[in-house]
Amino acid sequence: MVAPEISLLGPVRQVADGTATVDTSTGPVSYPLAELHLHNSRDNITAFLAWSIGELRAESIMRSIKDLEAQKLKLFTVMSEIEAIGRWLGALEYRNYDSFGFRISLDNSVTTPSGFALSEPSLIFDLSKTRVHTQPSQGLNIYGPYSRSTGFSTNTPRVLVVFHRQHAGDFTKFLADLRDGIPGHGWFASGMVSKYRLTSMSFHIEELTDYSVAEYLAAIDRGVRKEDTPFDLAILETADSFRRLPNEDNPYFRAKAHLYMQGTAVQFIKPETVRAPTYTIDGIALQLYAKLGGTPWTIPVDQSVDRELVIGIGSAILRRNHYAGAAQTRYVGISTFFAADGKYLTNSRTRNVPYEEYFDELLRNLKDALDRLSNEYSWNAQDRIRLIFHIFKPIKNLEVDVVSRLVAEYPQYDIRFAFVTLVERHPYILYDEQQSGTNGKGAHVPSRGYTLPLGPRQCLVNLLGTREVRTARHGSPTPILVRIHDQSTFLDLQYIVQQVFKFSRLSFRTFGPSETPATLLYANLLTRQLKDLRAVPGWNSTTASAQLREKKWFL
Repeated sequence: MVAPEISLLGPVRQVADGTATVDTSTGPVSYPLAELHLHNSRDNITAFLAWSIGELRAESIMRSIKDLEAQKLKLFTVMSEIEAIGRWLGALEYRNYDSFGFRISLDNSVTTPSGFALSEPSLIFDLSKTRVHTQPSQGLNIYGPYSRSTGFSTNTPRVLVVFHRQHAGDFTKFLADLRDGIPGHGWFASGMVSKYRLTSMSFHIEELTDYSVAEYLAAIDRGVRKEDTPFDLAILETADSFRRLPNEDNPYFRAKAHLYMQGTAVQFIKPETVRAPTYTIDGIALQLYAKLGGTPWTIPVDQSVDRELVIGIGSAILRRNHYAGAAQTRYVGISTFFAADGKYLTNSRTRNVPYEEYFDELLRNLKDALDRLSNEYSWNAQDRIRLIFHIFKPIKNLEVDVVSRLVAEYPQYDIRFAFVTLVERHPYILYDEQQSGTNGKGAHVPSRGYTLPLGPRQCLVNLLGTREVRTARHGSPTPILVRIHDQSTFLDLQYIVQQVFKFSRLSFRTFGPSETPATLLYANLLTRQLKDLRAVPGWNSTTASAQLREKKWFL
């Protein structure tokens, strides 16, 4: 049997006499109700249940489903289901017309190939590489950020703060805690100014009377008019209710776009967070410092005669909407550039172009960025250059062909390159029978850094282990599959896997490791933000990108 094809048509405008009028990509179209089904999304299901049985019961049911999902994601449950299927298949005999037959064995003994050891990187907090610590928050308290040793210029940040007047008490207390610290806090007792070795931190406050787009934009403009120079950063109140609004009418996206166009990065914070900041304030300060353009820490790198860049390449297909018939006519590419020690250098984006033009556009974009960086870092003829490209979802072989052409554009250098695909969706599960987990979470999850080579150019690596599983609802982390393309000229699998592992310590969204290395995390965050802001009136990504290129504004 073949399942029927399902198309997402669009939102229902009205229902009358057994017919629904749907706003499709080609305009309003009427369909018999018998031919339509509710799109199977969590929001739709919740809304339907709330309409049919009431909001309280609907919320209770959805919470129960979430708990059940968490149980299904546990490795023990997954393996139990696999073994149950194996027992069922093992009871059958498979035989063809020539009497050749076989059975599926239930013998689970597996000889696991030996992997290679990955070393957890110590984190570096100064240019001389003498200030080193394994715990990032504690390292910052003791040594201050890496940027302090490299002439970080934004040491007296001026911050625009916008919140509703009914939350003034909570927000002003939070701002004092952020700047000066929370007495007795294990990690943030001295505040952001002390922890990040700033000279001062000043706040310009504007209050809202309502949560309309107009009120947000007016508050931002009032603050800008009162100051002679743009703000270094903005902190704005946000609300869960904004998530239900279309992007073009959403205060979150409208305010964000308005500030980005002025070269100001922004952090949104909920009232619930400022009322109880104990567990979040340290991480918020980390994000704020990174958005100012600072580098909290770097990672160690082995000495080499090669100059090295690590480049993440992401892409997005731009559609008018997700409904059937919406043309997928535009592609946009995002590239992020890092030094070998994890210092974020810059980002670059292509124009939105049809697929036929994307090859030339991505090539031009990467070449422009490499020209800038080679001049900035004084590359000389005959220098050995190593380029490591990380990509998440390649478009056929397009990106590797672009990289091959790009390398050919620089005959004056001795370039080696590796084109590395990082795959999150694959058929592999890593399972540790000896790992019992801690506090009801992380059972059977291999340790962070566990590797399983699948050949000379492929390797599974666990970027999150038992200790990194945050709650019992987290399920089990998925290992990432590192795959080196055949056309690469740098083929050291162990070096590349170790580098991917190290780059998972550089998200700066949290102090802990990330399940995605920073190269792709940053490219994906940039792509998501640019897609979300496309519908905002007056948005110009070129203007915003030029002003924010060297800041991690997208975190």
